[in-house]
Formats: sequence, structure tokens, C-alpha cells
Amino acid sequence: MKRIRIIVMVVAVVVIGVVAIVCFRAREPRYQGRTLSEWIWVGTDHIETSPEWSEANNAVKQIGTNAIPFLLEWVQAEDTPQKEKVVFWLNEHAPFHFHIESAADRRFAARMGFMMLGNESKPAWPALSQWTFSTNRMLRYMAFDCLAGTSTDEKTMLSVLTRLLHDPDKAIQIYAARVFKDRYPQEAEQAGVYKMFPELTDGIMPHRHILPPPKK
Repeated sequence: MKRIRIIVMVVAVVVIGVVAIVCFRAREPRYQGRTLSEWIWVGTDHIETSPEWSEANNAVKQIGTNAIPFLLEWVQAEDTPQKEKVVFWLNEHAPFHFHIESAADRRFAARMGFMMLGNESKPAWPALSQWTFSTNRMLRYMAFDCLAGTSTDEKTMLSVLTRLLHDPDKAIQIYAARVFKDRYPQEAEQAGVYKMFPELTDGIMPHRHILPPPKK
């Protein structure tokens, strides 16, 4: 009976995953025949100095602010622990070449998309800034990560950085300290960043707890 339940669960996840991908892709804005997410993954699969990256980066910029609602939706993506395990297992072991997108995939795509948009992502900054107040650690982290990946204005960024230095999550504190130091070294000193994280003054960069790119 347990084996049957597992099989049913796996089949259900596959079906839901396929339907979700089809629905998401159908709604996404397109440029030269490819969807937003397809262009983002083209860029992700190549180094930033490659022609493929430049083409993908330009495509996302051409899509422009039409990409923002989708990127904000992906920032909030979450899977239950059970679904996460099943999707991971299927993508590792399934005997077919079809990748089921996980919440981690969509969150990573959101971060890359905002980075590619650059200043075009400005309409999303208020929402991302507000989400850095969230009680959800993943949403708080992802919102900050997306802001850090764009050219967010100094006033907005300094406000977020100053607050996240005291975030309940140590990894977010460290990430905020590093961004603070790299972007605004004088303001970082005034905010006490170097006293809180003396390793920054020694040239030892704390590990940036950025989410690794999911396997595609």
C-alpha cells in the first residue's frame, strides 16, 4: 500500500509539474520566439562574457517591465518539503529528459531576471523592499538578493542594509554586511559594520550565502 501511495504521488507531481510549466510558459512574455524564463536559462547556462549571455541579457531587457510580475511571482515560489524531495528525485532519476521546475528553479530565475533587467526593474523595488520585512526567511533572503543584484537606489538600499545587519538570520546579516562594505564603505563604517564583522577589515570575505543555481 505504501509503495502504491508513493507511485501515485510521483505521478501526481509529474502531471502537476508538466501542467504548471505549460501554463507558466503560455502566460510569459516572449521575445523572438522564446519566453522570459527560456531566455533567462539561456543566459544562466553561459558565462557573462559569452555571445549567448549577451543575447539573453538583451532579450530580457527588450521584454522590460513586462517581466516584473512574473519575476515577483517566482521570488515567492515555495514547495513543500515532500514535493521538493519528489521533484529532486525525479529530476535526478527519471528515465526521460524533461526537467520539472522546482520552486528553487523559479527563485533562481527571478534573481537572474532582475539582474538582467538592471535599472528596468525599478518598479519592483518597493515590493522587494517590503518583503525584506517578511517573517518568511526564504522570502526575506530572496527579496534582498534580488535588490542586491540590481542597481537599487542608494536611499532604498541603505535602509534595507542597515536593518538587515540585525536580521534574526546570521546568513542574511553576513550577506548584508558584505554588500554594505562593497557598495558603501564609508556608510558601512558609520553603521558599525566593521565592528560587527571585523573580518571584513582583514580582507577576509564572509561566505555569501547565495542560493546555488539549480540543476537544469
